[in-house]
Amino acid sequence: METISNLQGENPDSVRLKLHTIESHLSKRYLHEVFKLFPKHLRTENRNAFGAYEPLNNLLNLSYDVLAWKIFKALLKARLEPYLGFIHSIQQNKPSLVCDFQELYRPYIDNFLIQHAKTLT
Repeated sequence: METISNLQGENPDSVRLKLHTIESHLSKRYLHEVFKLFPKHLRTENRNAFGAYEPLNNLLNLSYDVLAWKIFKALLKARLEPYLGFIHSIQQNKPSLVCDFQELYRPYIDNFLIQHAKTLT
């Protein structure tokens, strides 16, 4: 796997592509470990962002969507362009900077959901 220290001196597009690959790989690894922290009756094996049927994936989707809209509004208020991100790919109708900022807050949401899920029967 590519490491960040190997990216010095490369052109920005190449760095962005490699960072995106690293982020994607580590995100899957992170979620695999986070799912283990949920009670067994709520656990799921895979993260499904679209067309999810499992309660945990739906809960994560709702939580991450609320976070995305809060970040979107904050970026607009700060007069930043929500569609010009760095780590996430720039695509039509994808707020890449919002996705970049979401990564900073995901662990807080995940921790809250884990703690709340432990109280469910």
